[in-house]
Amino acid sequence: MLNLLEELKDKNIHISVKDNNLVIDTTEDIEESLIKRIRVYKEEIISYILKHNSNSIAKHTSTGEDHPVSDAQKRLWLQSLTEEGSKSYHINFPIEFPSSYDPHVVKLAVLQLIKNFEIFRTVFHLNDQDEVRQIILEENNAALDVEIIDLKREFADIRSIADLVKNLNSQAFDLGKGPLLRCKIFELKDKIVTYFIFHHIIIDGVSLNVVKQNILSYYHAIVHSEEISGPKLQYLDYTYWKLAGINNGNYNAAQRYWTDLLSKKISTIDLPSYAKRPSVKTFNSYTLKTVISSELTQKLDAFAKQNMGTLNVSLLSAVYVLLNKYTSENDITLGTFTSGRNHPSLNEMPGLFVNTIVLNNILDQKDTLTDTFRKVKDSFTKAFTHQDYPFDLLIEDLHLSQDTSRNPLFDITVVFQDYLDNESGEVYSDEIEEIGFTKRAFDINFEFINKGSFLEMIVAFNADIYDKGTIISFINHFRQVLQKFVSAADVPLRSLDYISAEEKIALDSFNHTKVDYPSDETIVSLFEKQVLIAPDHTAVIYGGVSLSYSELNARANQLAYYLREKFSIKGDDLICIQLSRSEKMLVSILGILKSGAAYVPISQDYPQDRTDYILSDTRAKVNINESFLWSSNLVKTYIQKRIKSP
Repeated sequence: MLNLLEELKDKNIHISVKDNNLVIDTTEDIEESLIKRIRVYKEEIISYILKHNSNSIAKHTSTGEDHPVSDAQKRLWLQSLTEEGSKSYHINFPIEFPSSYDPHVVKLAVLQLIKNFEIFRTVFHLNDQDEVRQIILEENNAALDVEIIDLKREFADIRSIADLVKNLNSQAFDLGKGPLLRCKIFELKDKIVTYFIFHHIIIDGVSLNVVKQNILSYYHAIVHSEEISGPKLQYLDYTYWKLAGINNGNYNAAQRYWTDLLSKKISTIDLPSYAKRPSVKTFNSYTLKTVISSELTQKLDAFAKQNMGTLNVSLLSAVYVLLNKYTSENDITLGTFTSGRNHPSLNEMPGLFVNTIVLNNILDQKDTLTDTFRKVKDSFTKAFTHQDYPFDLLIEDLHLSQDTSRNPLFDITVVFQDYLDNESGEVYSDEIEEIGFTKRAFDINFEFINKGSFLEMIVAFNADIYDKGTIISFINHFRQVLQKFVSAADVPLRSLDYISAEEKIALDSFNHTKVDYPSDETIVSLFEKQVLIAPDHTAVIYGGVSLSYSELNARANQLAYYLREKFSIKGDDLICIQLSRSEKMLVSILGILKSGAAYVPISQDYPQDRTDYILSDTRAKVNINESFLWSSNLVKTYIQKRIKSP
């Protein structure tokens, strides 16, 4: 039944209950097979809706000057304390009207929107108890400058408008002063564009359509001199209702589900990168866009239906599989978002209702792609069954240690957009298009938009962590994985091949490294011959350090002598090296080989217990690390010596 409700949501089919009967609301024709399935689950659907909607929302009765905030608003307020953090939550929303519309009436409709909905007159502050509170400004104190800009004589389009508002978008909102939206009306030759910039703390994606519909409604009412009535409920009523539900224990079952699922060590997911992660989280993102072809989209949809799932689950499963291939991590935690509008009274209300949902899956390399799809589908369904528990309360429940360089629980999000208008006639290309820089809060955000006949894929990545080439490769490999889901779904994950034919040829050429060398020589003897041939030539450069062959040889000889004298090194002895890649590592490798021993590398990132195990298992005579090099008698006694080659 939950799978059916998810499918109906994907198809933008809304179901409600009236007089104990189902009411179906949609603008499209419904397939007969889907109607039959709704009839089969009718009683269960009615029971589910009544259970979740039985607690009606009423007008709040508080008379205070300020009010509590929702948990989502509290989180965004905290994340907007810095200017860069605040700008990462700007939402741009252009609305196009026919050129026959009067821009001055459009302006009146925008001002009517501000008047009718308190959320657009809301500001935030800390009270004396250091609690974040919201204040509703009176209409005369919430002045919004709606400027009408005439561009009819200029060659301008929607893209040039975006350039004009770029400066507005670069200015952070003052959450304590407001207003928390900006609006400009542009008159073009062929249309009128009303361009909004909102702060996310007062609006979410679903609310944008509510804004558009209300402005259209107000415009027609003003033109025809009709009375405009205000909404029955405001966002503040929702806030009090939600807080009451939390205090009354309405979400205790969901709370237990999430804490049981996530009370474990959550692995961090990092794609390969040449850059070091900044110690404090940054928001500098770069966006790429491409499409999933109509043919592949239809095959993925058919695969999903065959396995009693949705297209979204197919896409999510592919993301999991490829992240596993890139990172070798089986336990993967991602994030997604839900509209949070699980009450009929919220459908026509603007505000921030969106809730963050954690998606945790453990992949098994023995599982086929079909097995993986089914597991992801089950966890996806359970997550959305318990979606009402606020993410911000969950973070508090888990008592996570703070990491200023990361988000709590996950740094990669996957978003599915199904409420946007389908554009089946749109011409598309599967080339990867560069959109440019933006502000985002996560390392990587995958966004899939259902365009009706194909899928649009938008990937925003933190440019301070990942380079464009890595993400482009990921997108191309993602297409390969999607193809495998529809052509080789019985292949186990451990055998999955997602490399293209062109990449295989390139990899094969890279691996042609076979070189003949004298069988009677060793690495040491070959190195020492090079020392004799070019003693003053540069052998190694690292940072500001440069060593010639003779200098490198001398330092290696010093170390070899020291190891023999102090540790009685003999043939077949093992010595560990735990150093970063530098000239010290090369000195250590050559010195160990010259001493007659063999070396065992140990990563500096290993925990101490892992290092101790390797030292014990190899029975290493010594572990050469930074502490050894700078505190041992090697530095104090032998570093200045010039020892002949052993």
